[in-house]
Amino acid sequence: TYRYRDPSFLGITGLFDALYLPLKKGNNELLFLVTENMGGWGVILQDATAVYSAPGISEAWKTPADFLLPETAVYDPASRAIYVSGYDAFNRSLAEGKQYVSKLSLDGKIEKLKWAEGLKNPAGMAVTGGKLYVAEPASLAEVDIASGKLLQRYPVAGAMMLNDLAAGPDGSLYISDSRTSVIYKFSGGKAEEWLSGAWIARPNGMHISGNELLVGNNGDGCLKGVDLSTKAVRTIADLGQGIIDGIEEDGKGNVLVSHNEGRLFRVTPTGDVTELLDTTVVGQNIANFACLPDQGLLGIPTWIDSRVVAYTLDAK
Repeated sequence: TYRYRDPSFLGITGLFDALYLPLKKGNNELLFLVTENMGGWGVILQDATAVYSAPGISEAWKTPADFLLPETAVYDPASRAIYVSGYDAFNRSLAEGKQYVSKLSLDGKIEKLKWAEGLKNPAGMAVTGGKLYVAEPASLAEVDIASGKLLQRYPVAGAMMLNDLAAGPDGSLYISDSRTSVIYKFSGGKAEEWLSGAWIARPNGMHISGNELLVGNNGDGCLKGVDLSTKAVRTIADLGQGIIDGIEEDGKGNVLVSHNEGRLFRVTPTGDVTELLDTTVVGQNIANFACLPDQGLLGIPTWIDSRVVAYTLDAK
């Protein structure tokens, strides 16, 4: 009740409070006795194991919890593998790289946990020209896919929190900086500021669709499109409260977008939004995921849950 616990307690409870019930298999009848002396009353019930999935979305496989904050998964059709960056925020890399990228088979087997080593808190990744490019906080790392060797590192002047990458049709790379609200363009071994301003705030996930760069703009919670030629910015959809992380196309003309907290949405070309997956209750994040349209799968890094989980992708 009001101020029962301590003088500052307002009598407001939520899902951080718990009452464990001795329920048995079958029907259970619950009787609530409620009195009210200030501010009204309410009841919240939650199944602590509940995962919402739309028809056609179901778990296909799950890796062991062997990763250290898996941030991004990217699919390379040429090597038929999924690569996973281990951000490992518990061990910050300021000089020598302490983190790595892992390699998974398409059936979820961890082929090599430390496939590419010497990386500095790797986040977003992109595949182009037989190379895997990896965003580090202030630099871009280049990894040879054939060998898993770190070839070189390109510093990005002024960068503070490089987050995601998107490979353009000409091989250029676009890099979001979530802290400085800048999008960089990397070409010819050099990164330069490409876009900033009022339209771009705390950009995270990115994806190239045709001649447009799709951006998860966390300053206003919107999915935005930036014309690669004119840099004109348009708002595609408002996704509400949450950290926009992964952006991919589903092979059916729609865009899939994740909230890191554990929600996956489908956004149609007209901007209609449908929730496909919600894993927030079980504490399974949906970070920067990989889409495998030819396999009918999504490969989802679960961040603090330390796994990669694959889901079928048959939603209409």
